[in-house]
Amino acid sequence: MKQEKVFQIVYAKDRDNPSQITPYFQEESEAMQKVGFLVGTEPMEEATDLIYRSFTIMQEEAYPNDKRYLHSWQENALYHFIDLYYPIIEDLTIESFFVDRFALEHIEEGLSLFPKHSTKEMMKYFRQEDKPYAIRRYVEPELLEDDTRYWVLNGKVYRRDNLPIPKVVYEAAERLNRHGGKYYTIDATNEFVIEINPGESSDRHGENTLEVFASWFRDAFLK
Repeated sequence: MKQEKVFQIVYAKDRDNPSQITPYFQEESEAMQKVGFLVGTEPMEEATDLIYRSFTIMQEEAYPNDKRYLHSWQENALYHFIDLYYPIIEDLTIESFFVDRFALEHIEEGLSLFPKHSTKEMMKYFRQEDKPYAIRRYVEPELLEDDTRYWVLNGKVYRRDNLPIPKVVYEAAERLNRHGGKYYTIDATNEFVIEINPGESSDRHGENTLEVFASWFRDAFLK
């Protein structure tokens, strides 16, 4: 007899009270619990599948290694680091190339970067360690006005209010789904993809209510 799946969403702990979910995710966890997910800060024995929700994870040793998690560190990294996902969607996104910190130091001021930061700011605030820096073609602000976040959950693309989903988002999701991602986000205009982010740390965005957000996860994983 096939075992029934039991999903739990494991949330980051509150620093001051490790037994509690961090306040940043508290309301979300309550909404997820209402639609049928187990929630907590540690994996439960009865859970067959685990979904991790946390802050940005930059190092492999910081990612939980319970084999019940839908993602491993490798999936999280693929949907987080642009140098890893860019080759998959190169023709669908902003033209980019990659340099190490030494090359970045010699980029002349005045060249356009997206987001807009000076080279000095890049070096100070965007520490990359062993990852390259992405230098992206400048995009006029008016071309970004319809920037929308799309959630891809268990292979399906979700958008608020059931508005039409651009062809470029479907194409990007089709390609990215082949690499094992079960929950991640695509930020895109109607014409091109801006960036990809892993579902572990992606914000739901304020235009997506907690109820709608939780209903997407229920539809993707509990039905």
